[in-house]
Amino acid sequence: MKTAFVTGAAQGIGLAIARRFAQAGYRVGLFDINDARCHELLGESEFTHAIAGHCDVRDKASVDAALAYFSEATAGRLDVLVNNAGVLTAGEPLRGTNSCDGRCQCDGCDTGLLRGLPTP
Repeated sequence: MKTAFVTGAAQGIGLAIARRFAQAGYRVGLFDINDARCHELLGESEFTHAIAGHCDVRDKASVDAALAYFSEATAGRLDVLVNNAGVLTAGEPLRGTNSCDGRCQCDGCDTGLLRGLPTP
């Protein structure tokens, strides 16, 4: 069975992507900072072969742990990696937000994507 690891899978676009892979017969990894929601999704019929867990793409150790957990559950198989997770603040982009808000947006959307890539 092919596999797909999806970050930001608890809701929105990430969940839609995860559903599409599940419908196509993939074993899907549902990973998000809202891991409780990902675990709830395991009860849905399309996710009977899915794996769920916590993954904060802003934290390298969290990404490493999520990938290790997924790898263990899939005997090392990873066919598709969807780095969908991100942080969004409503309103004018970054204007009027404090430095932490801006840093969290950049860490989640930019740096977080790079953390999902394997290093040589």
